[in-house]
This record gives sequence, structure tokens and C-alpha cells, in this order.
Amino acid sequence: INSKLKALRPGAEATAELLAYAEKIYAEGGVHVLTAGLGFGKTQHAIRPIMQRAKDHGKKTTLLTHRVSISGSFEDICAQYSDSTIAGKEDKLDSLALVVNSANHQRFQLHTEQSDVVVIDEGSQVIAHILQKGFQGNRRGVFHELLKLIKCARLVLVADAFISDILIKFLCLAGRIINFTRGGVDNSQNEIVLTEIATAQRLVIDDVAAGRKTMIGLDSRKEAEAMASYIAKQGQKVLLVTQKTRSYSEVSAFFKAPNSVIKSYDALVYSPSMQSSISIVEKYFENHYCLFFGVIGVDDAKQFTRRDRTN
Repeated sequence: INSKLKALRPGAEATAELLAYAEKIYAEGGVHVLTAGLGFGKTQHAIRPIMQRAKDHGKKTTLLTHRVSISGSFEDICAQYSDSTIAGKEDKLDSLALVVNSANHQRFQLHTEQSDVVVIDEGSQVIAHILQKGFQGNRRGVFHELLKLIKCARLVLVADAFISDILIKFLCLAGRIINFTRGGVDNSQNEIVLTEIATAQRLVIDDVAAGRKTMIGLDSRKEAEAMASYIAKQGQKVLLVTQKTRSYSEVSAFFKAPNSVIKSYDALVYSPSMQSSISIVEKYFENHYCLFFGVIGVDDAKQFTRRDRTN
């Protein structure tokens, strides 16, 4: 079953449409695939409301991802599989964010097999992760456990910017009707320039000297730290967001209210730890940079450049 989103770019119209979509499929149940462009707001305006609705209704939810950084986006409404304090209490959890490698661990099955709602964020990458050569886990066990969850949950939502054929074939194995919703994104207003890292770094230096507001994503934490240090030494106020700084008070404040907090800074420097968790919808930054060192995959790098919806 196919349908389309009307909005062609992130913004108020897209947000309203995604919120309505989330409300609709929560009521209907079934298996739903949502694909829309990077930075469209799927996580903030579809996944989060569904998980919050389930929590409000006393229903259990499971969020499956392929890396820790995304699961950290839901800490306010969802327990983390890596949190040592949940040991022995798994059956009492309302919601659990689980990296797919651990999906077949018996201690987590106490929760997952009771889940009313199962969400698979970045579904194509989850399947690709299971199939990769260096997969850390029981590949066959994870495969079958994931399929069992898709068969049994009242509502299954699979979201990704890119839906692969292998993901659809995998979902079909569950034998349920798939409701497919696609959003087309118009990026024609964007000017994207590719260049060598050294050139981009010189452009950043020029922007800092001119006092321009800059947003700089780097896929290397070490390089992000160096960049933030340089900007700070130029007398600019910079916010550094990495896995290491996520718990800092200023970063926590930014995660809670990014559109207001960022206006206190001259620059935002961030690593891939800031993915699918931040939605900046007010125009503030003048230039955006993504410095790619090959630490993560290209799809992940593209994902973390889209946190500013006005870009």
C-alpha cells in the first residue's frame, strides 16, 4: 500500500504532516515504512511522538538502531540497553533503545517480546549492519529475532532516507501487509560545494575572522576537538558536541532547546554523535561545513549534516 507526503522540504508543513502521520499509524497499527530525505524530521516528528504516545498509554516500545549515537537521542523517554541500572529490571521497562546486535540477548527479550510498538530507525542501514562482514553478534539469532518482532508487534515503523531492496525483501518475510509512505525532498535551493579538506579549513578560518556564524560537522572527534579549540582561541564562543561532551551541562541544554541555545554561540562544532536528535528550524547559521575524514560511512556523514533544517 503506497502513499506520499505532500511537503517537499523540512519546515512547518512537513512537521504537521509527520505528526498527523504518526497519530494515524499509531491508531491503525500494522507495518509501516517511512522514507523521506535526510533531515526531513522523521525522528523528531514521527518516531518520538509514537514512542511518547505508547508510553502515555502504558504500552511497551522497542527502538532498534545500528549504533549507539542514535539510541542516545531518546534518553528522556527511553531506557538505554547499555545502562547498567536496568539490569534485572528489563521486564519492567516502558521503552528500550537497543542496538540491533543485542536483539537476541535473552535479558532484553523479556521486554522486546511484550512490545506493542517496534521502531527500526535507519532500517536499511540496520539490515546492512547485520549483513556486514565484521558484524559483532550472532547474525542468525539476530536475524530471526528481528523477524519475530516484526511479525508480532501491533505497530512496526521502519524509517530511513534510503529504502533498500534488501530491506523490503526482509520485511516481506514477516508475511504482513507493508504500508509504504514516501516523501520527495526538493533540495534545489541548496548550494553544495565539494573541495579538499585543507581548502574547507581555510574557508572556516576566513569565516571565523569575519565573525560569520558557522556550523561545522566533522566525522572525527579528534578533528572536531582541534577545530573547536582553534575557534575558541580566536575569541569566538563555540559549542562542541561529541560523544565525550554529550553529558556536559551546556550540551544538554542545547539538546533540549537547540533553536534558542545556539544563539548564544558564534559556532557549532559537532561529531556524528549529533545525529537524528537535533532539529534546528530557525535560520541562524550563515555557512555550513562537513569535513569528512572517512571515520564513518558516507550515509552517516550525510545524515549528520542535515541537523539544520534551514540549510
